[in-house]
Amino acid sequence: TSQPSEEPSVIIRLSSIMNDQRSLAYCFDEDDVLITSDYGDGWVAKQWTGTFLEAKRRCAAQEDCRYLVSWSCLGEAPQKKANWKYCREIGYGNPDTGTCAYEALDRVDVDALTRKPSSQPTKLPSSRPSPSPTTSPTATSPLATPAMGPTPQPQPGDTLVMLETGELLEDQLALAQCFDDSGKLIGPSDGAGWPGRQWKGSLEEAMRRCGTQEECRYLVSWGCNGRKEPPQSNWKVCVAAPAYGADNTGTCALPVLNRDVGSE
Repeated sequence: TSQPSEEPSVIIRLSSIMNDQRSLAYCFDEDDVLITSDYGDGWVAKQWTGTFLEAKRRCAAQEDCRYLVSWSCLGEAPQKKANWKYCREIGYGNPDTGTCAYEALDRVDVDALTRKPSSQPTKLPSSRPSPSPTTSPTATSPLATPAMGPTPQPQPGDTLVMLETGELLEDQLALAQCFDDSGKLIGPSDGAGWPGRQWKGSLEEAMRRCGTQEECRYLVSWGCNGRKEPPQSNWKVCVAAPAYGADNTGTCALPVLNRDVGSE
């Protein structure tokens, strides 16, 4: 799997999977050009296809992208297949072809995930392209997390930091730049075995550590796929979303949206 050359600047939150879609969609090509039926014979083949993770990255970078679409959704684990497109409109062609889609619900600017209360996800326009999909998307993520994390127990005079986290992001790459037990940032430049030197622990302790580390932007764990709520162990405190290693590893991340700083 090829790795991104730089950290993603925008991430997206997706709806639940929408099965039984029509077979054709207006999607983008390798160069981000929207390919529609106006391109004549063979227009569908001109559209880019690739892995689910790469389609998510491309959709996040393309403001007109509203859907991820694949025609190989029958059976198990459609996200592990490599026939995904990133698209502006769906709902064309024949029904009952095994085509499925995800709708992009929110876009979050990674650079805006700071301590400022104004840093909120940007809601995508509610208007739908015409014709509309045959199946209505579910707007509620099955992996929604509590708005506020666990409250650390302060000592007199300590600074109390409350973290607001976003939706649990599944299907991340395996590795991220995270802190060790002493608060030192550990990444690929630290040589062989660098992931093993990163601190990991409970979700509550990771929340507390993230609250004391101003550069913390994500909490990262693995073994997250298919769970109704985030796991309680194996969490790391990280500066960015996972951007290294293999995909389809069950790795997930909680983005830090806001920090509310007070004192006791």
